[in-house]
Amino acid sequence: MNDIALKRQKNQSENELIDESYDFSAKYLAVWHLHHLIETSPHVIDFGTISILKNCLKDSIITRQTQAYFMYKQIAGALCSVIIHAEHIADQALSALLSLLATTSGYPHRAVAEALGDLPLSINGPRISKHYSKKVPNISLHEILNQSSISISTPPTLIGRSLVAVIDQEKKLLVIKLARIDEPPHMLYNEPLWMHHLRSQHYSFPVRFNIPKPIKIHGSYTFRLREIPLKIPLRIDLHPEYYAIGFIADKDYFAYPNDTIKEQRLSFEELREMLTRNAWLLGKLSAEG
Repeated sequence: MNDIALKRQKNQSENELIDESYDFSAKYLAVWHLHHLIETSPHVIDFGTISILKNCLKDSIITRQTQAYFMYKQIAGALCSVIIHAEHIADQALSALLSLLATTSGYPHRAVAEALGDLPLSINGPRISKHYSKKVPNISLHEILNQSSISISTPPTLIGRSLVAVIDQEKKLLVIKLARIDEPPHMLYNEPLWMHHLRSQHYSFPVRFNIPKPIKIHGSYTFRLREIPLKIPLRIDLHPEYYAIGFIADKDYFAYPNDTIKEQRLSFEELREMLTRNAWLLGKLSAEG
């Protein structure tokens, strides 16, 4: 079939979706035909198609239908197919889906979240050895700063079991995470391995996923702090050898929705975005092993 005929098919399906006279079955078939075109002839798909599909996912009339979820699922699936097959407008399709993820609820939200979760992202974990060497560097915080060429603008404070300081001239945090008394050091070691792996493999996610940058000391991600530069509360049971890892994180790394300080709590929209994004990331990373 030539491009003229393909575009005619596309236009017919799109016109059915924007037609104010409502026929659920006809609209479902129109979405199905568009989805098929996206997969077989993506070059005829344009931003207008994305806009029409996005508006359908916000159409409250569909919600009243018995089979509403299946319609929303088909629409969300079509938009995800644009990301996979139509490279020339993939970014616009992703932007539309992320906007829908943040602004919809009920069946439309579920359909969008599931469709994004089914995107073909392949994640293979780092090589983690079960044999952990106890020969790790014994070092002070001052030496860590020197060896990593890091300058901090504030003295370290304690957040949970982590020493945290603001890095000069950057909207970043230096985090030294200490092992608990009942935590085997090799469990702590796995965390920076994953950080390095996810950063170095250039994985692409449809939601914001800022991965901390791990710090190596004498070739090791794990080290022992020679001393703690502040008083540790008795309720925090740290490993007696002060095993730790270090990494550089974004300034909102420790932003909690239930912060005890009212002024530091997230707004409703910030909370919704954070919970939605992290729920998707948790599900996707868990599904990929």
